[in-house]
Amino acid sequence: MKKVFVFVLLLIIVSSFVLADVIFPTETTVYFTSGGEPYEGEVSATVNCWGYVYEPGPPVAEPPVGYTPEIAFTFSFDCEEYSCVHTNPYYLNYRYLEYCNLVGEVDGREFLIENYSNSPVDFDTCVDTGEQESPLYAWRSCEITFEIPEGGVDCIEEWVCDNCMGECVDVSDCGTENGKPTATQNCVLVEPHKEGEGTSVTQTQKISVEQTQTVTGEKGEVIAVQRSRIEGMEISVVGNKITVGKYEVISLNMPIIEDAGKVYIEHGGERREMLITPENAAIKTRIRSVEKIMIEEHEGQAAYSVYGEDRAMLFWLLPMTAKVKGVVNLEGDLIDTETPWWSFLAAGV
Repeated sequence: MKKVFVFVLLLIIVSSFVLADVIFPTETTVYFTSGGEPYEGEVSATVNCWGYVYEPGPPVAEPPVGYTPEIAFTFSFDCEEYSCVHTNPYYLNYRYLEYCNLVGEVDGREFLIENYSNSPVDFDTCVDTGEQESPLYAWRSCEITFEIPEGGVDCIEEWVCDNCMGECVDVSDCGTENGKPTATQNCVLVEPHKEGEGTSVTQTQKISVEQTQTVTGEKGEVIAVQRSRIEGMEISVVGNKITVGKYEVISLNMPIIEDAGKVYIEHGGERREMLITPENAAIKTRIRSVEKIMIEEHEGQAAYSVYGEDRAMLFWLLPMTAKVKGVVNLEGDLIDTETPWWSFLAAGV
């Protein structure tokens, strides 16, 4: 009798996971309009839903106090005409979503639709297609319409300022100045100095105060030294370790070079600039729990190696933890992923 009770209890536990993780492959018909009329041109779009990912358990109704939203769910698609069909299971278990944005591109120009919903689509309007290949798979059909902002395209300003010249330029060339920052003509002269006193400067440079820090020279003199940045974020380099925000990244056997405010990795006699921060490299991999980030050689080039864990459902039934790795090059492209050998038998990896 006791064995029967234990078996029934285990069956209930497993069944609860199965019911919680039923997968709903979904065909979503996406429509784009402009000025209330069907838009017949090509549109490339990415949906980013912000919130946070939590450990498996009961659904979370409210976020933790003081939490910072991050991208918890994202997908991209292309429409070549007024409507297109996007297939996605919308696996949103263990995710709290606060709002979703859509970033689109039309004729090389971007537009932004902010906070259009707190979910990728309105699932209450979706229809069961009646197709169910197994108890774990139930197909559904949804529709969603996006209105391209008035004027066809809402150009997103991207201002770059030269605080020495006191000028700011919109590299997107929108022709508007809604978000133009104020540039101040405020420069300092950075004199050459020896390594060991800070970032190496080999020639006199004129740079803005915001991009400098001060170090003390051998004779006690104060020297202005240029700060290095990646994607606008200030970084710290000590030996073979880079610190950017909350991430510390170790470079294996490849020197880290700072030059004129930029950061490079030297490999094979060549320097490659780091154009993406470790945090954004981790986001590219979509790894839920990042354990460490390294700079390693991958197929002859320096790249970020992001190590971490993902949750998986083995045989679509049993919850598992999978060790995973994503490789992102220094330009920000995801170039490789590594998952457990059994990943083809599981959902989520």
